[in-house]
Amino acid sequence: MTQKDVFMQVAWQYYGVPYHFGGANHKGIDCSGLVVECLKSVGLMKAFDDATADQIWKKYLTAHGEKDHAEEGTLAFWFDDGGKAYHVAICIDDYHCLTADGGSSQVFGTKWEDVADALNAFIKVRPIDHRKSKPKFVHIFEED
Repeated sequence: MTQKDVFMQVAWQYYGVPYHFGGANHKGIDCSGLVVECLKSVGLMKAFDDATADQIWKKYLTAHGEKDHAEEGTLAFWFDDGGKAYHVAICIDDYHCLTADGGSSQVFGTKWEDVADALNAFIKVRPIDHRKSKPKFVHIFEED
């Protein structure tokens, strides 16, 4: 089994988990938490490290460079008007991604379960082009 295979296997284990802003715990997980946990599973991040979408973008862009297409295991990033990555997802093929979608900072707090449920916020599969802007891609695994 390759490093990418393990990464993807771990990613799929989060399918259906509730969205929880700032979370990677028993309550739920957000977009960067999903990616961080998958990176940790294959030793690409240390066990106690954490990172935002923008920090992940900068680290892996420097190491691997931006790519013009998606494939399984590619990270997709979306950016605000200031050029800061605000969302990251894991591509499952050249058209779809596993993404922590539907939530926001509104999901942070004492009633997060109710808000996440009302917003239909959980780890789900969506077309890569499901957001208003186009993503940028970084391939974090060497070609098998």
